Amino acid sequence: MKQFKNILLVTPVDAQLISHAVSQLRSSHSRLTLISAVPPLDRPKVTLADGKTIDMQKLLEQDLKKELDEQAEKLREHEFRVRTVVACGQPLVEIVRQVAAKKHDLVVMRSDGVSNLREQLFGTLSLHLMRKCPCPVWVVKPSRRRKLRNVFAAVDPDPKNPVRDRLNKEILMRATTMAQNENAKLHVVHAWTTLGGDINRSRRWMSRTEIRLHVEQVGVERREQLNNLLDAQTDGSAIVHMVHGSSGIVIPEVVNKYHCDLLVMGTVCRTGIPGLFIGNTAETILGQVDCSVLAIKPSEFVTPVKLD
Repeated sequence: MKQFKNILLVTPVDAQLISHAVSQLRSSHSRLTLISAVPPLDRPKVTLADGKTIDMQKLLEQDLKKELDEQAEKLREHEFRVRTVVACGQPLVEIVRQVAAKKHDLVVMRSDGVSNLREQLFGTLSLHLMRKCPCPVWVVKPSRRRKLRNVFAAVDPDPKNPVRDRLNKEILMRATTMAQNENAKLHVVHAWTTLGGDINRSRRWMSRTEIRLHVEQVGVERREQLNNLLDAQTDGSAIVHMVHGSSGIVIPEVVNKYHCDLLVMGTVCRTGIPGLFIGNTAETILGQVDCSVLAIKPSEFVTPVKLD
C-alpha cells in the first residue's frame, strides 16, 4: 500500500472533506496542513474619519488563522500532527508554493464549481491545480456520504511508452490504497479503440469481415496488456470494465453508471515540455463525470507556476 504522508487540506473544509483526508492518515508520521489562501484586498488599509488607520488585510488573516487553529485543535485530539497556514496572494500560486516548500504529496479541496451541474463541477481553482500542481490533487464533490463506496482507476496500458506505463502503475497503487483505506470497492476501467476504425468503415478500405477480425485482434492484445498490468499491481479483486470506444465518451458513461464516488486518473501523458497542460481526453472526461476526482501526473511533470 502506498500511503499519503503529508497532506495539504485547502479551505473551506467540512466534515466530509476532513473525513476523507483523515482516512488517508494511517501512519504515525503522517502530517496534515490546513491552508487558507486568499487574494490581497483591493484596499488593505482603511483610514477612518478620526484619522485612525485599520489594517483590514491583517485583521482578515488573523481571523482566518484563528478559524484554522480551532479546526486543527479538534484534529489534534485524534493524535494527528496538524499545522495551519494563512497565505496572502493568488490562491493557485500560494498553494503550489506551499506544496513545493513543504513537499506535500497530496492536495485535498472541495469542488469549487456548481455541484448539481456536471459541466461546472470543477471550477477555476480546482482545474488549475489539476493542471499545474506538482503533486496529486483530490477534488471532492460535496456529498452527504463521508465514506467512499466505489473507487475507479482509469488506466491505458502501453508497454512501449514507459512514461504512461509508470503513470498507470501509480494510478492503480493510489486507487487501491484509497479503496482499502475506506473499505470501498475497487474498479478498473480501460477504454480502447482501433486506429483508423471509423475511416476504414467510411472508405471501405477493409471489408466488414476484415474490420471485425481486426477489432477482435486488437481487443485480445489490449486485454492481455491490461491483465499484465493488473496482475502486477492488484490482488485480483478489482472489478474490471474494458470498454470499446473513445475514452472521453465511454469512461464517463461507465463511472456514472456504476455510481463512482472517486475517479483516479492521469491528467497528462505527454512528456518533454515543462509545465504540461492537462490532456484533451482528461478535459473531456472531467466535463462529464459527476464524482470526486484524484488527478495524478507523471513524475517528470514540472509545474509552470512561477514561485519567485
